[in-house]
Amino acid sequence: MSVTFFQIKKILESNKKIPYHIVKYLITTDFLLNNITQILPEYTEPPIYFEPTYKRDSLTGNFKLKKNKYGLCPVGRLPGYTDRVMIKTLLQTKNTLYDSISIIGNDHFPVILITQIFSINIAVLTWNIGNANPKKICPNLLKTIFDTYGTKPDILIIGFQEADKNTIPDISVWNGIYNSNIRLHGNSFKSLLGHIIGFGLETTILWDNKLVHVKQILKESNRGTVTKGVHTSKFRFSKKFMSITCSLANIHAPFTKNQTKYSNFYNSTLTYLNQLGNSDVLLLFGDFNSRCMLKLTEYGKPLFVKDIRLNNTHSLYQFTKSIKKRITKSIKKHNITKLNLTIQSPLYQHNLLLQSKFSHWLLYFKLKL
Repeated sequence: MSVTFFQIKKILESNKKIPYHIVKYLITTDFLLNNITQILPEYTEPPIYFEPTYKRDSLTGNFKLKKNKYGLCPVGRLPGYTDRVMIKTLLQTKNTLYDSISIIGNDHFPVILITQIFSINIAVLTWNIGNANPKKICPNLLKTIFDTYGTKPDILIIGFQEADKNTIPDISVWNGIYNSNIRLHGNSFKSLLGHIIGFGLETTILWDNKLVHVKQILKESNRGTVTKGVHTSKFRFSKKFMSITCSLANIHAPFTKNQTKYSNFYNSTLTYLNQLGNSDVLLLFGDFNSRCMLKLTEYGKPLFVKDIRLNNTHSLYQFTKSIKKRITKSIKKHNITKLNLTIQSPLYQHNLLLQSKFSHWLLYFKLKL
């Protein structure tokens, strides 16, 4: 079976039940799954049986593989299993559940993993939450999942990506289920700035101290840029006469078609985790920014790309391409560099040179005349 992005887009956006053979095909084309032994050696992931978690309509939850970029024209986005949980351990894991949860509010669906190590049931829920409401992560929503698993987890780890300063789980709704918590939200200037602009990493650990004991062994550490990065910490989980050490990392990986750059992010993340010392269990969760590699044409090769020109934007694409050529010619003629621009930030100025947002260029030339 071999289908193109545009065929997959039509199927997923039909709002009909997705045939399992299509889901199975998308799983086999997942970039990370096909490269996990090189990118994340010794880490494992439970089998995936659910639909891609990305890209969704934030209002309906239906697939929407289109994004309006730079306010000019829509581009296509590959579907992807972006939200993931990976585990590395020599201990036996059993009674494992791995599934996505249909929560509306952002263009991602969250994913949950529940597994048992010795007598401790550990759950990890990860979600690129964006502008969605964190109060949606509540007992009523997860009751079906817990019932399917057979019991409530002893420890619930909730990880958010693209969180702002107000994006924290509502602890009060868990009263009567969990009575203790630890919140990790960053301890650096970059993490603070990330929360201000809506790209923060947020992790909350919930447990019932009558059943289990959780102790933070090492303080959290934050690495990466303002918008993409990782925060790590180390804990000891104890129940009755048994305890395990657990290092965890909440990540927001960059999306790049440069596979070396993509791999380097994970190499750095694994280095940070190793610096925490030996642990019985290592948990890696978050937005892995993986995509299903699909062909754009019948005879093309599967691609790992961010933006896909949609057919109905061809004429607009040609128009903006010609505008870009004229702008570039004018810049060279007048010896203008990106440092001469006076509109907004240096990063935005750089994007102007590369992306040709027509309305801004009109403003730019108006200011220069």
